[in-house]
Amino acid sequence: MSLEMIVAIAVIGMLVFVIGLKIWLGKLFAFKMNEGQILCHMQDNPGNAGFHTLEAIAEATQLELHLVTQICQQSTQIAKHAERDLWRIK
Repeated sequence: MSLEMIVAIAVIGMLVFVIGLKIWLGKLFAFKMNEGQILCHMQDNPGNAGFHTLEAIAEATQLELHLVTQICQQSTQIAKHAERDLWRIK
């Protein structure tokens, strides 16, 4: 392989890495911002013994219900009620 080919492969590889990293960091940043918004709502509104429904969280934070569901399920700081579909801060 020629030197130009090696440099081209290296540049393309680096571009793919940088673009992938940018996308990953953007998703992480968006997740953390939305998680913080949900946690602030839960802290400011204790609710029913600290528990909140997904619908109430979505309405108060103005986030879409599927996004609130995803964030609550993935968050390490939010716990689900054992028997009902309610969420609280750990």
